[in-house]
Amino acid sequence: MSDARLTLDNQVFAGTLRYKRRSVSYVPRPVQSRTIQDIATVRRQPLSPKASHKTSVKTSAPRQYMDVKPKHMRHHGAQPAATIQPRQDVYATKRARGKKRRPLRALLRKQTIMYFAAAVVFGFGLYVSLGGFIANKQVAVQVKTLQNKAQVKGDATGSTDETVPPSTEKPSAATIRNYAVSPLRPRYVDIPKLKVHARVLPMGVDRKNELQAPYGIYDAGWYNGSSQPGENGAMLIDGHSGIGATRGIFHDLTKLSGGDDISVKRGDGQVFTYKVVDVKVVDKEQVDMGSMIVSADTAKPGLTLITCAGSQVPGTFSLKQRVLVRAVMQ
Repeated sequence: MSDARLTLDNQVFAGTLRYKRRSVSYVPRPVQSRTIQDIATVRRQPLSPKASHKTSVKTSAPRQYMDVKPKHMRHHGAQPAATIQPRQDVYATKRARGKKRRPLRALLRKQTIMYFAAAVVFGFGLYVSLGGFIANKQVAVQVKTLQNKAQVKGDATGSTDETVPPSTEKPSAATIRNYAVSPLRPRYVDIPKLKVHARVLPMGVDRKNELQAPYGIYDAGWYNGSSQPGENGAMLIDGHSGIGATRGIFHDLTKLSGGDDISVKRGDGQVFTYKVVDVKVVDKEQVDMGSMIVSADTAKPGLTLITCAGSQVPGTFSLKQRVLVRAVMQ
């Protein structure tokens, strides 16, 4: 045994002492890492028949699953993996179709809602317009009716149509008692000799410039173009003598004579007394409206009463004559 010292440059450490004939060094074989996804998935294109099942497939394209039957269910005569067709993703296809159809469906739904809303608005507007048209038509009919009544009755209380008979309805005592006018206008007329007590309604003239008469035979009418009680000039009051066998308030005016009293009560309660000056019966055509509103004594306020008399005009309810009573205030 050699006593030589073992150093780092000794052939034992250099590997030259043993296995001098070994010249090929060991080179490890490269190992490629594979994952479960690499094993279970393939590219979209069918697999090549020459592709090895040991080769790792790497792709960045979307992967699809394949239907692979178990080994015991395969036929020996069938082709290998190259004949296996990749399974299409049905759910992905449905989702893609749904994404394309949803905007169209939403648009159609919105358009349907808009059309329905427009139809509702149009129907409501048509209903309102039709209601307004019907209401206007009814109002027009009512206005026409009121106009016809006004032509018959004057200003709601006077009559201008001689073919329409006056009303014979007698107002109640409460109606007469509760009748009110403005303070300076005539409210009641009283003729003690004829036992007349009647309310005085304001009257005007018609389109023919003829004096209106009260609608009822138990009312008197004051011509609003004449003087008021106590004023200068003459106050003109008219009334009906009656209709048929029914007597009106001025039926017996011809029985008055000079000196008889006629009193007029104003709206404020003040009473004015007039003395009869004269009584005249004239034809209808001889009546002068201008003279009737002039006092018989120009120095004193006057009063004129007028009513119908004589025979009836054919085809009308008017009489051929007029009775005129003039009086002056005491």
